[in-house]
Amino acid sequence: MNRIPDDFDLSAVEGEELSQICIDQYQVQLNFDGASIVGGGELLLEKNGGSKQLFSGSWITTCGLEDLIGSKVVGWGKRDDFHFFLSFSCDTVLVFVTQEGPYEDFTVQVCEGEFYVL
Repeated sequence: MNRIPDDFDLSAVEGEELSQICIDQYQVQLNFDGASIVGGGELLLEKNGGSKQLFSGSWITTCGLEDLIGSKVVGWGKRDDFHFFLSFSCDTVLVFVTQEGPYEDFTVQVCEGEFYVL
């Protein structure tokens, strides 16, 4: 739906433990203590120098997601206008890919105030 805004900030998620991953046929939901990321945009998993696509409109694989449960977010970043990522303590990076279009790819709620529709 939108490019990732210039003021996009996930610093509140750093140090948070991923407590739950919910999967349905067309979306993923990641729940932290004070934040959540929900959506059906493209999702990539990077580990040991490799990258694999997990989701793109529907699930390709969930292999590797199980390692993230209980891991802490050790960093985050915005790679460009359509890619942001979370780095986890288990040496795994999740990359969220958005695109311009009529529908949102992800909604991000951080704490009780910040809310992004991407």
